[in-house]
Amino acid sequence: MIDLTLPPAASGAIAETEGGRILHERWQALRAGADGGARLRTTVGLSTVVGIIELSNLIKTLSQADKGTEEYVQLTGSAFSVSAATAQLAYIPFEAINATNTAAGLKIASGYLGALAAWVGSGLDFSNVRAKLGDGETLIATLYGLKGLAGLAAGSSYVLTALSASAPLFERLASRLVGRQVELVFLGTVGRSVAAAEASAAARAAAIAAGETAEEAGRRGAAAAAGVLGERAGLMAVGRVLLFLGSWQIQVGLIGLQVFIWWLTDDALQECLERSVFGTDPEYSTPEKQDEEFNKALVDVGLKAEAAER
Repeated sequence: MIDLTLPPAASGAIAETEGGRILHERWQALRAGADGGARLRTTVGLSTVVGIIELSNLIKTLSQADKGTEEYVQLTGSAFSVSAATAQLAYIPFEAINATNTAAGLKIASGYLGALAAWVGSGLDFSNVRAKLGDGETLIATLYGLKGLAGLAAGSSYVLTALSASAPLFERLASRLVGRQVELVFLGTVGRSVAAAEASAAARAAAIAAGETAEEAGRRGAAAAAGVLGERAGLMAVGRVLLFLGSWQIQVGLIGLQVFIWWLTDDALQECLERSVFGTDPEYSTPEKQDEEFNKALVDVGLKAEAAER
């Protein structure tokens, strides 16, 4: 096996470079800040929790023995979601220490991957709406519809934010193609509105951490937004909406709504018991058929291992 570990001397040499010293100083300044790095730890912790939930969902779907088209679509969406959560988790510390280029790349990747995951999830939700309406389960269909709309909106905010962050690259490519300077006005405006909303939120948080009142913090936030947008500070509302739709609160809300739907929906074992001779809607014609369906239900809910084929 080839050992790719850097020797101590090489690691020390990297740390002594100008870039290494700058990153070290920024990180130490962040940890010794007014809030002691608490806000960074909170953000990382919340992103980690969301990532673990998404990874658990991916593992759960992978472990299903009999996968159909819906399960493979779920796997695709879960893979996009886990990748987006990983990129987001990596983005947070780089953004905190002002490693601009790396943070921008991770933010763009997280946005596009998050949009794909949200749209795949919305497609599945709208498919479930049709299926549940056909079964007469209006409440479940309504909840799936709300979740699908929320996912669609969140995905749109992810892709708009990623596109606005990618605007400088698109402008350079377009300028080379046409031979003159090209400016993407819409994406630039969206990017500035998001930057203004982020600057406003950071200024308010810093003011509150410094012990200032909510009114003073609000003024500092407005001043920070005006510094980004100038006379068009009203556009910050667009950035605030996009940031809210792409926030961890929305992600946790969507996960909570899915858990609530699962709680309201009968699993395979409950459905089997309802169709048994002891249930409210007996369907099985013979004891053998009932035992067969019961064993299938136990496998489906994970209470029994699937029998190996002989």
